[in-house]
Amino acid sequence: MAEVASLLGCCSQVIYQLIDSGKLAAYKEPGRKCWRITEEALNEYLQKCQKDYSNQQRRH
Repeated sequence: MAEVASLLGCCSQVIYQLIDSGKLAAYKEPGRKCWRITEEALNEYLQKCQKDYSNQQRRH
């Protein structure tokens, strides 16, 4: 979690909010409490953010 937060330049709480809202896919391994975020899930989230940003720029 901390590694993803560091890569995105935010705090872990923001990552938890993204997971809770369904914007960032994550899972918990059986018997473990911490969330796991795959590289693929992170890349999908970043691509969606980039697409959303591009769409916003076109509107202005």
